[in-house]
Formats: sequence, structure tokens, C-alpha cells
Amino acid sequence: MTKTRYRSDPVTLLIGSIFTFIGVITAIIFVVMFTSWLQFKKTAVEIPATITKIETHRYRSSKKTRVEKIVYIDYDYEGENYDTTLGYYSFGMREGGSVAILVDPTHPSRIKAGSVIPNIILAPFALIFGGIGLGFLISDAKRRAKVNRLIDMDRYVYCSKWEETRGSTRVNNVRYHCIKAYYNNGFKDLEFTSRDFHPNKCPARPGDVIRVFVDVDEDPTVYYVDI
Repeated sequence: MTKTRYRSDPVTLLIGSIFTFIGVITAIIFVVMFTSWLQFKKTAVEIPATITKIETHRYRSSKKTRVEKIVYIDYDYEGENYDTTLGYYSFGMREGGSVAILVDPTHPSRIKAGSVIPNIILAPFALIFGGIGLGFLISDAKRRAKVNRLIDMDRYVYCSKWEETRGSTRVNNVRYHCIKAYYNNGFKDLEFTSRDFHPNKCPARPGDVIRVFVDVDEDPTVYYVDI
């Protein structure tokens, strides 16, 4: 007979993987952009440019409005006049104001931001998304190790009192259900919640007892409802 093993929650793995993936991709983009800016800065000349116009574009959807600002600039380099877009907007910019830019002396129409700030703006997003994703994955790995240790040690209780109730997961507008099992260890009433399942596929029937792998004396917050 195959022994019960605790497997990672697919939803937790999915969320953790998505956030980690976004964090890694964002970090790669940041490294590429920042490295490119550093290389460009080595031979570039820093000069001031004049902000000639700031256009505001609003893109509406059913849920929110996204605002994009396009900054147009004008600058002179060795007697020649150039105009282009800056590529970023920061709070406080105004038409007629000045902004520092880096100009490629061999191709003066090629520019980059003079400040490092626009080039590191992705770094916090990489840390946030990557941190959230790794947090989910590490937390799940620790929980899996703890629960499987309980299973290996045969630490479990049987709950004869339980109920099927609405869970937190919704798939295709269907609210999934879960089982809440109740147990009293002689000092305190404990509640254990199972993973969600389709409402038409309840794994238990009236009169069944629910097995919960848990150490009710050591740490009842770490458990696995074996359904």
C-alpha cells in the first residue's frame, strides 16, 4: 500500500512560479538596460536638453485607465539642432524645463538619459516580484517537509466532527468547497481546513471520519487534512 505523502498545493506553486518568473525576467531586462547605459555613458557627452512638449495619453479599459506621458526634447550639439522623445517621464518635468541627456558624439541623434534613475527603475520590481515568488515557493517547501515528517512519524488525529463548506477558490465561476474538521485536544478546540475541491466531488460522506496529520501538542498550525 502506497503511503500518503503531502504534495505541494498546485495553486501555491503556480502563484510562486509566476511571480518568480516575472521577477527573473524583470531582473534580466534591468541588467541589460543598465549595462547598456553604462557602456553608452563611457563615451557619451552629457548636455542639457529643453523639454518642448509633454503629451498625455489615456488608455481606458473596463477596469482602469492607464496614463502615458511622452516627453519631447530639443537640444544642440556642435552647432546642430536635434529633436526627439526622451523615452521616460519623471514627476516635476514641465514644458520649457531642462533635463540632462547623454549624447553619442559620433551619432548625435542617439541619446540616453543623463540620470541613472530611469535605468534602475525596474530593480525594485524585480526584487518585489522575485521576493514574493520565492517566498511562496520556500514557504511551501518548508510546509511540505514538516507535514511529511508528521506522516513519517504517524502523527495524526481522527476528526468525527466535520462539515463541507465554501472554499476560497473559484474556477470558471464555480465556487469550490473545502472540509473543515474539528478536534479538541483536551485544552482547546482546533479547526483544520482541507484543500478546496469541486462541489460535485466531495471526498467524504456523512458518517466518515477525517484523518488529519498534525501534532496537536507541539504545533497544531502545521497540518494536512488527508482527503
